[in-house]
Amino acid sequence: MHVLIARRHLLPLGLTPLLGPARAEDAELRWLLVEPAPQGGGEGPLADDTLANRLLREVLWPGLPGWRHQLRVRAAAQLPRELQAAGASCVVGMDAPAPGRAPELHAGPVLRALPVGAVVRAADAAWWRPHLNWRGELALDALLRSAEGLAAFKADRPHGPGIDPVLQQQPAERLRRLPVDGASRIALSMLARQQGVAAAFADPAELRQFERSQPDLAGSLRWLPVQGQPELVARHIACSRNDGGRRALAQLNALLARTDIREQLQLIYEAQLMTTERERLLMLRSRLGEGFWRV
Repeated sequence: MHVLIARRHLLPLGLTPLLGPARAEDAELRWLLVEPAPQGGGEGPLADDTLANRLLREVLWPGLPGWRHQLRVRAAAQLPRELQAAGASCVVGMDAPAPGRAPELHAGPVLRALPVGAVVRAADAAWWRPHLNWRGELALDALLRSAEGLAAFKADRPHGPGIDPVLQQQPAERLRRLPVDGASRIALSMLARQQGVAAAFADPAELRQFERSQPDLAGSLRWLPVQGQPELVARHIACSRNDGGRRALAQLNALLARTDIREQLQLIYEAQLMTTERERLLMLRSRLGEGFWRV
């Protein structure tokens, strides 16, 4: 069964009508983003075309009246402490919470996204193409055994059930673990610039954002789905477990229950992808039907 998908035109960034300006008496809602800010860090706005910025400014902020919305760029390790501080804070793009372990509250899902996959050089197709199955998924273990270079990745980032066990089985000398903020971008840069790296790991939106930040490298890398990874992953919003966070959570869940909002958020995500990746999502949506939205 094929699903007809309605496509709505999104207003350009900054032109979405707000539900009235923020008032001085409105409570502050801090949005914590794990992305480098312009000029390498600090507070303030992110590039207009980043996924998180578009989701916030075009859909979520206009749909959440009664707040003074603020952006805060933070290292990933700071998020747990920030979410337990006083005041209302939320983070976009979180994985589903582990049962009984998350100190924060989760809203959503916000997006149905393609998972982390392997990133290789497009020019090396003769090397990686034999390791694809009939569904276009990569046999990662076989690929890494045949690699002449290293696999580079962020050391403390979970990549998924099809990637992490494979990496754990590799000899240490075949891996380049990067325990620093921005490690995923560093790994992609090393791969694209042929600095001894044969593979890196990212989801498609991360890869496209990297290429926009490095236009001289655009088109040089290819994202591949990996055997054993989920076909889709759900991305959530995490909010602080306090009165402000609960109020924000209730508003978010009411907003995310709307079909038009769900479609608009999904369209913003799909706009970050290359044609082959959008086609993969559309294929999954056609096959899964309403199950697509239950992921």
